[in-house]
Amino acid sequence: MLFSNIGNQTRARRRMIALTSAALLVVLAFNSTPLAGEKPPTQEARPFARVFLALKGCTSCAACRSAIRQMVKGKADGGKVALPGDAVEIRYDKPDTIPLSDVVRGLARNRLHNLELVDVLFEADGKVTSDSDGATHFVISETGQEYEFSFGDAIRKPRVGDTIRLQAVVQGWRKDKGELSLELKSFTASE
Repeated sequence: MLFSNIGNQTRARRRMIALTSAALLVVLAFNSTPLAGEKPPTQEARPFARVFLALKGCTSCAACRSAIRQMVKGKADGGKVALPGDAVEIRYDKPDTIPLSDVVRGLARNRLHNLELVDVLFEADGKVTSDSDGATHFVISETGQEYEFSFGDAIRKPRVGDTIRLQAVVQGWRKDKGELSLELKSFTASE
């Protein structure tokens, strides 16, 4: 008798979960369907390029966030600056020259007592090329900016001549001078 009661409780609990799940699906389906006269939600357009700067240190207080935002805005040359958590995101919505070296090195040399640039990621459309010496390069679409390009530990590698949307780790910014380079993190075929 005791065990049959447990079985009934389990069935009742499963039935309640199934009914709740079905109700949730109906509500979500209703909310995602636009009503007459409403415009469907649009996906945010993919930016021309993005730069992500991972930070370590104080990014929670208003004074530090404001100082970081101002430092980056001063070098971003028209990019939209956001601070989601412990990172800075710079979006370039329209094709324009990206001052990658200025932005990265400017923040790396910051004089804030408790802020350190840890890593830099870059995303853009472009073409994989190689020179006569066999070195691989990534040329950003529409601006022609060119960066030395390596494949790192990537499992899939684009071929020379492929046009791709690149997500790469920026290398070389820890040195005071010299060119920045890109190390492939991932890529997709460019649209």
